[in-house]
Amino acid sequence: SVALDGTESEDPDNANLNYQWESMDGYNANLIYSDSSIATFTFPEISSDQEFMFLLTVNDGEHFVKDTLVVTYLNNDVPVADAGNDFITCEATFIIDGSRSYDLNWNVLSYQWTLLNGPLLLNGASSPELIVTSPADLDLDTDFRIELKVNDGYCEGVDTVTVTIKGNLCPIADAGETVRVPKFENRTVILNASSSYDPEGSELTFLWTAPDGSTSSDSTVLVNDLTSGQQDSYARYRYDLRVTDNEGATAENYVEVIFSDFSAPRSPKVFAVADHNRILVSWDASSEASIDSLTGYADFEGYKLYRSTDNGITWGGAEDKLYDFDGNFVGWIPYAQFDLSYDEDVDHCIYTHELCESDEPR
Repeated sequence: SVALDGTESEDPDNANLNYQWESMDGYNANLIYSDSSIATFTFPEISSDQEFMFLLTVNDGEHFVKDTLVVTYLNNDVPVADAGNDFITCEATFIIDGSRSYDLNWNVLSYQWTLLNGPLLLNGASSPELIVTSPADLDLDTDFRIELKVNDGYCEGVDTVTVTIKGNLCPIADAGETVRVPKFENRTVILNASSSYDPEGSELTFLWTAPDGSTSSDSTVLVNDLTSGQQDSYARYRYDLRVTDNEGATAENYVEVIFSDFSAPRSPKVFAVADHNRILVSWDASSEASIDSLTGYADFEGYKLYRSTDNGITWGGAEDKLYDFDGNFVGWIPYAQFDLSYDEDVDHCIYTHELCESDEPR
């Protein structure tokens, strides 16, 4: 429905006015309060966008004047805004997710977040995900209301969420980034939690838990490779960190320490089909998603294909053998080789085999 508003009508002599609204399309039965300055019109069912025309007649008992109004009614559903459920948090920074909002007509949505009360800092107010920074000077648990409006270019949907922020904010635990150590270095790693902090400035206590269950209350902890000296070994250790502020609020984080040599990409699944005087060879792309155990990089470069006619005893003829500078045999020339092109290698993302986004390292 829509409100038809004629309150801007006026009489030069300030006489009382009488009003009469009419549908020029034959929908007078859909008008409510048609003899008032503001009438309500209920739209009929439509299958496409449609214009509706209305005639307003006003009189002061002696003189009658008329005006027309055109209302364009779009065959479009109001988008559904979803700011999520109300929740309680002690996090210094948290995210409110509005990505569950949707439009039945598949129109592209725009987002607008608005703080309805209080001193919160909002980042990404025009994005589906809102980043909120809590105030560090609260004495009591405090409710904050945040409104989400989604617009499909025609109509707007609204939802609100209430966030209760605890009077004592939780500390921030920072165990550091993953540490990767080459096996040949055989060195001790020092994990340091000193980057952890409390948003309100209180002192923190630390609790490290090692893979074997032992604990330490220092801000630093030493990690040694228990597989040192073992051939082709790979060791991955997880250390859990818990920090506590002076009011008992806690936060947790963990870090992994990896002792490893460089690792080859995983072997793909190879398929062979016999055809007329030839073999069709294919394989899956699992190798391209391999992550090197030492660097953590997706450093795939390409494929080398070898052919043997004696069940793998040799992989070519005498002319296919490779030798080092000392004349030692070191391998075979591949039957075929498929490397990433320059452009593919440049765009290859360091930490994933997918194409990088604009701000990801290559």
